[in-house]
Amino acid sequence: MTPAAKSYFAALLTCLHLANPNGSWAKATLSEEEQVLWQATQADAKETNDKYMGRLLALRGNLIGLELLIAEKTNAYIGSRWGHSMLRFIDGDNDPLNDLVLGFVAEVDTPSLSLSKGLSGGYPVIPLVQPLRLFIASYVRDEGRPLERHIFPTSEGDRNEVIDTLAAWIAAPTDPNTLGR
Repeated sequence: MTPAAKSYFAALLTCLHLANPNGSWAKATLSEEEQVLWQATQADAKETNDKYMGRLLALRGNLIGLELLIAEKTNAYIGSRWGHSMLRFIDGDNDPLNDLVLGFVAEVDTPSLSLSKGLSGGYPVIPLVQPLRLFIASYVRDEGRPLERHIFPTSEGDRNEVIDTLAAWIAAPTDPNTLGR
């Protein structure tokens, strides 16, 4: 991995780990109905990540680059008031909307979002892998947030290392040891 890319990923993973070292801040007590709803949401997120992670693993060796995407902040929604960083895996199939993107999202543990909990780091950060078209629909179309693009010069080995780290994190999202690969 190039020194710049390695520094970026090390800093990013360190910040995520320091913000939530064990991924298990106290969760609110949920009613049985809320618990079922929350578990279904978690299962859907895991299924989505598994599906797209499988696709990303199949692309090993065919990826041609990595790109940092930053959705700028806006006042469209409360959650839009901060930027959002994502990592795009460029696969070279000449259809950029199908490229897979890694986003970082809060693992909300109740049906309603707590602003104070979100602002104070009370939600664990989990990876979300989706096609670029879904992130564009959310950020650009729905929220009117422009995307900045920054290309990382990487080798195939660098890209494979990022994929391996991501696969380990998705397999055990609350295990802090997966971030230190």
